[in-house]
Amino acid sequence: MFVSSAEITAFSDRYEEFEKINTEVLGVSIDSVISKSFGVLIPDQGIALRGLFIIDKEGVIQHSTINNLAIGRSVDETLRTLQALQYVQENPDEVCPAGWKPGEKSMKPDPKDSKEYFASI
Repeated sequence: MFVSSAEITAFSDRYEEFEKINTEVLGVSIDSVISKSFGVLIPDQGIALRGLFIIDKEGVIQHSTINNLAIGRSVDETLRTLQALQYVQENPDEVCPAGWKPGEKSMKPDPKDSKEYFASI
């Protein structure tokens, strides 16, 4: 399918950006065992939806998106999500608000302490 080729190229072209944040990128096509394990296989059609999974160094899925066949995945959003995950793992008393990017303000994960963040936006 055309979107798959475009995604492979997009992620491949920016592989160095993933390396810089200590991240490995794996692309897997329709392997029924893997796609079934990750919940993206449509067994009666023998096809897999477009899944993207961010797995931490302990092997725990920290983020997943599943798109239908006609919708490609975003390299920019994947990088941003990875950077946010790494940030909160290094700063466990903080969370990253919507659209957060490295260098921007994070917030505290409770109503009282989050006031500082909301006052600044």
